[in-house]
Order: sequence, then structure tokens, then C-alpha cells
Amino acid sequence: MIAETLYITMYTISTSLLYPVIFSLIVLVVYSLMKIGELITESARRSRDFDALRKICRTLEFKEALEELSKMNLNRFLREFVEDLKRINPTKNDIEKILQDYELRVAKELEIPKILTRIGPMLGLMGTLIPLGPALMALSKGNVEQLATNLITAFATTVLGLIIGGVGYVSSLVKKRWYLQDLSDMEYIAKILGGFYEEVD
Repeated sequence: MIAETLYITMYTISTSLLYPVIFSLIVLVVYSLMKIGELITESARRSRDFDALRKICRTLEFKEALEELSKMNLNRFLREFVEDLKRINPTKNDIEKILQDYELRVAKELEIPKILTRIGPMLGLMGTLIPLGPALMALSKGNVEQLATNLITAFATTVLGLIIGGVGYVSSLVKKRWYLQDLSDMEYIAKILGGFYEEVD
């Protein structure tokens, strides 16, 4: 009796999760498509001219270099980094703190693709396994129509989960490469231009 009650409880809980899982997958697929659009847009806007950046940093002093850098077509994080340096007129210690803050911003920017990479297949697996119980029950009763419906649901959720995970994985890889390059350029600017400042006790 206790075992039967436990089985019924688990079955009820698992089947009740099917529609929330399907809804979550649909929402995440739409969100993933939006992320693809953002990725393509950012890719089209990104540009890098390290030779020009290097020339400015090595030939001009701190404030003049920042003014010239702000006129360049810099990528988003790099442009905001230059603007922050102009705004607060930092010391070497300040520059190190700003760099650390940008590393945290990059990590935060990469969190969503990483979450999609993990949660998409997870929800897809849940959407696959949950309908199998009703499908087996339908099979035992000879209800082919219900069996087919549940199997279609199982296969469809698997595909949606893989799409979400794939988009998250590709987005994570591409953005990580972009932002590590931006951080490298920030560190270069900080190392070259930071030499114009003396430590302030």
C-alpha cells in the first residue's frame, strides 16, 4: 500500500511538470533566437585595429591618448573602459580595480549562454522522460493514438532542448573569445598608459 502510494505520488508530480517544462522550452527557444540575433548584430559591429591603438598608447600621454582612443571605433567593453578612465582620472591602483570590475562584467555576460547550455538539454531530457510513463500506460491499454501523442511530445522536447543548448554553447564560445580579446586590449592600455602615473599613498 505504501509503495503504491509512493508510485502514484511520484507519477502525479512528474506528469504535472510536463506543461511547465514545455512552456519553459518554448520560452527559451524564443529567447535563444533573440540571442542569435544579438550575436549576429554584435559580430557585424565589432572591429579591432590594434596597430592604431598601439601607436596612440605609445606616442601620446595619458589624457591625450584617452581622447584619441575615444574617437576610435572600439568594441563595447573597450569603449566603456576608455570612458571610465577619462571620467575618473585614475591612479594605477584605480586602473587595476577597474580591470577587475570589467573581468566580473565579462563573467556576468557569459553566464546566460552557460546557463542555456546546461538548462536546455536538462529541460529537454525532462520533456522526453515525463511523457514516457503515460506512453507506456497507453501501450499497455492498446491506445495507439495516445501512445503516438506522447512519443511526439517526447521527441519534440528533446529537439528543443538540444537547440537551446546548442545556441548557448556557440554563443558562449564566440563571446568568450571576443571578450577575452577586449580584456587583453584593456590590460595593454592599462600597462602602457599606467606608466604615466605615480602611485598615490
